[in-house]
Amino acid sequence: ENTRRLTSSDMIMTLPSLVVSDAEIITENLFAVSDPAERCVAFYYNGSNGLMVRRWTPPLGIGDLLFEPVAVEAYADWLAVADRANDRIYIVNIISHEYFDIKSVPLPRDLLWSATGELFVLSENGSVYDFT
Repeated sequence: ENTRRLTSSDMIMTLPSLVVSDAEIITENLFAVSDPAERCVAFYYNGSNGLMVRRWTPPLGIGDLLFEPVAVEAYADWLAVADRANDRIYIVNIISHEYFDIKSVPLPRDLLWSATGELFVLSENGSVYDFT
């Protein structure tokens, strides 16, 4: 077999939060982490020893619950962020960190972009939504 046990030398960093729900590689050196405990999407440079280089949270609207990011998924210059507490998917520009669009989905759990830019969203009740 070609399997081996991971060791501490395989680890590239330890993130400061104790609750991380998802992570996505954006570029060779940059990745995004959805962090429901800190209520943000945190951006880290690979090799930054766990130092956050930027964080993103949506603006809080009237009647909104606290932001609960549970999934992130990148496609080109866009990052889809699932906010379970507010039943929303934010489409965020990776460069400017401003959101471009909001989709409404009940209890989103996971995200996937297709090769052609369709966004699929899995909700907690097992429903799958397709946004083209």
